[in-house]
Amino acid sequence: MDAAIESTITVVRTASAIAIVPLLLWTLALRRKVAALESSDADASQADRSDASDSSPLDPEVRAAESADADHVAEQRSIDSAERAAELHAMVSAALADDRMFMQFQPMIDLNTDGIVGVEGFARCLDDEKTVRNPGEFLAAIEQTPLVADLDYKAFELVCAAGAELKRRGLDLPVACNFAARTLRQADFVAHLEQTAAAVGMPTSKIQIEVTEAIVFDEHSRNVEVLHRLARAGFSIVLDDFGSGVSALTNLRDLPIDVVKIDRSLTERIINPGPERATASAIVHFAIELGITVVVEGIETAEQRTAATEIGAHHAQGWHYAFAASLDDLLEAVAGEPSLT
Repeated sequence: MDAAIESTITVVRTASAIAIVPLLLWTLALRRKVAALESSDADASQADRSDASDSSPLDPEVRAAESADADHVAEQRSIDSAERAAELHAMVSAALADDRMFMQFQPMIDLNTDGIVGVEGFARCLDDEKTVRNPGEFLAAIEQTPLVADLDYKAFELVCAAGAELKRRGLDLPVACNFAARTLRQADFVAHLEQTAAAVGMPTSKIQIEVTEAIVFDEHSRNVEVLHRLARAGFSIVLDDFGSGVSALTNLRDLPIDVVKIDRSLTERIINPGPERATASAIVHFAIELGITVVVEGIETAEQRTAATEIGAHHAQGWHYAFAASLDDLLEAVAGEPSLT
């Protein structure tokens, strides 16, 4: 085929991907909002029917009492929520101070070879009862406080140490670490990461910095500058949870993104034809045109793994392959499964 024609086809395909993906993502977001509103309306209707059968709407004293009770319940819930947040904040602070914060790791798998191509670290804390707590339990309580940067920096230190240990054991794999928006805004953020990596002899080229698309596009100009500084320092940039909102896909052309992780909300529905599968496929096609590696998160079944391969993704991650585990347990699993090496 003539080179000019091939070039024209490539341009058309890329333009088509650019045009269709935002529309698909917008459609998915709209469908989710409609479903949420329908659910809310149904709950409200049920509540109205229940109220109508239990009390007289004509009695002002009853109305006043009910209003006062509702205000009291709302106030108590607010107090309870604040107290719970304070408890979780104290738990994380104590875990960091007492060396009760640790990391678990999950492998990323090449969909063509089934070999391990990297690991992602997840922070865990032990509370006073020695119960393991994950970020889903405590992150909301600390993400708007200075403590979240302390947690992120400690996690990064442990991830770098794990990467150095993997290399010592003959596995020269990239390691990934997540960061909160508040941590990215630290003035010495990039310098701190460089110093931490250098302290354990971990090259920045083997470290992936994961940020969610919500963080990147929340304070776009400021956070994009941070990403460019990280890229200049040699770190790989991973855009996490992509497709979870109305994604500005065309912005990827101006970002130093090396890897895009398709959000698990799409992964759950890519088995069958439909908007989610079409969206995921278009994201993959567009990313490939930009030279970006695509990872499908949340792979839990063989069917999802097959679907991820069919849409052209490069890598996968999820319970189908391995749960998050200690570094020793991960290495033991790798040693016992030749296809992962």
